[in-house]
Amino acid sequence: NSRLVIVGDGPDKLILKNLVKEKNLSNNVNFIGDISYDEIWNYYASADVFILPTLQDNWPLVVPEAMKMGLPILLSKYAGSVPDLIKEGKNGYVFDPFNHRELAKLMLNYIENPQLIVEHGRNSQKIVEKYNPKNVADIFLKAAAVALNS
Repeated sequence: NSRLVIVGDGPDKLILKNLVKEKNLSNNVNFIGDISYDEIWNYYASADVFILPTLQDNWPLVVPEAMKMGLPILLSKYAGSVPDLIKEGKNGYVFDPFNHRELAKLMLNYIENPQLIVEHGRNSQKIVEKYNPKNVADIFLKAAAVALNS
């Protein structure tokens, strides 16, 4: 039995809750709402796949956090971190959040192929390893040195 857990809040929450009720999906969809930063790790730990259908986000930190927790990623094409973090078919997939059928197909792919969850999750952990504090600090220092010398 698959479950969709929606963490966070937004202006369409009531519309979505009504749609879930109308489609008789209340047993399969949970709306958690806003949570504290300390609580998010519990949701990563209990998830099988992380989905971010953002319409605009430069480099959302929830994506590398979910990757570090070994989750496959379904990421909106509007997230700026797509080229850095998503290796299509290796650790997840990029989708258009306006194309609901595409997202449903990608979700169903994980449900029907649970071995992909393990494989893509492992690959997520490998891909995100280079985004550790030391490497990121080194990149900033190199960028600052270039800026100072130009």
